[in-house]
Order: sequence, then C-alpha cells, then structure tokens
Amino acid sequence: VFCGPKPHHEYIIGIDTASGIAEGDFSALSVFDRHTREFVAMFYARVPPDEIAQQAVLAAIHFNNAYIIPEVNNHGFATVKTILDMGYPVHRRHQGREIKAGQVWSDIYGFMTTAANRQMIIDLMSQAVREQSITIWSKHLLQEMRTFVYDGRGRADHMSNRHSDAIMATCFVLYADQKLRPPEPLPDGIEADNTNRS
Repeated sequence: VFCGPKPHHEYIIGIDTASGIAEGDFSALSVFDRHTREFVAMFYARVPPDEIAQQAVLAAIHFNNAYIIPEVNNHGFATVKTILDMGYPVHRRHQGREIKAGQVWSDIYGFMTTAANRQMIIDLMSQAVREQSITIWSKHLLQEMRTFVYDGRGRADHMSNRHSDAIMATCFVLYADQKLRPPEPLPDGIEADNTNRS
C-alpha cells in the first residue's frame, strides 16, 4: 500500500489471476484512485485463484468499497466465482443488458480478454503512460513495463522469462475507468492530493 484510502475517493481494483504454482506466473491486484489517478496499492504473489479473490475483496472493502474488475479467462474463472460467493459485486461485461433467467454467470461477470480487445486495453495503458496521466509507485509494475515489448509479429508481450501480470491488472483498471461514469466530484474543502503516501 503506497497511499491509504481517502474519504470520498473512488477506487478501482484490477485482477490478473495465475495458478499459484511455484515458478509460474504471478497473481496481481492493482488498486487505482480515480481522483488522483495514481495506483495506490499492488498485490503481487504466486497465490491460487481463491486467495487473490480474498485479497481483492479485503482491498476493495478497505478502499471505500472499490469497483472490482477481474479477468475471467482461465484461472480467473475461479477468482470471479470466489468473489461472487463472498457476496461482493464484480464488473459486468454488458452493464445495460438485462440478465436473463438461466444465463451462465461466467458470460456476465468479469473481463473476458480476447484477441480483439487485448491490444485495445494495452493501448489504453500505453496512452496513459505516454501522456503522463497516471502515477505508478509499484516496482513490480515498473519492472514489467521495462521488459514488455513488441515481438517480430507485432504482438505486445513480455520478454522471455519475464512477466506481464501487473501490466494486465493495470490495463483492466484503465479500461474500467474509461467505461464507468466519471468519479463524483469531491466535497468542498477536500482536494485530490496525491502527495501524502504512506
């Protein structure tokens, strides 16, 4: 945690889930303050899907009942199910669409990464970094960014023996921030100060 929750601030949590096996990918959880536009916390460890789900709910409650957007692909399926089983709401893919009786929950909740939208969310992060519209404190995220490149086929991905888990969690956050309504204005006398880190 780089900066604790602030009164009236709105937060988004993105989750990229891994299997939790040793030497595998990391499960990453990224917390974003929509008012200061800084990433105020990061969880980054080799933990199984149910554990990252529990950490996400704890973080969401701590950060003013934050909005959670977890990836539902692969191991993320178990993460989304655990969060829902804990009674905490998660991102709905089609916000305005009515949920029909008998509809499978995995077709409704979480972010489904596809070949079509993966580059789009990476481009969102690339633009935010280029325009310096976000602040990053996490060394894990910065380390991943240094080894995230375009390969010979023009596909953005991490270099060999490196990771992009924190990057993807961050991409989900920026996607949700764009899709959600703008954050509510802060009450008079409360400023979106991003200088007081803990």
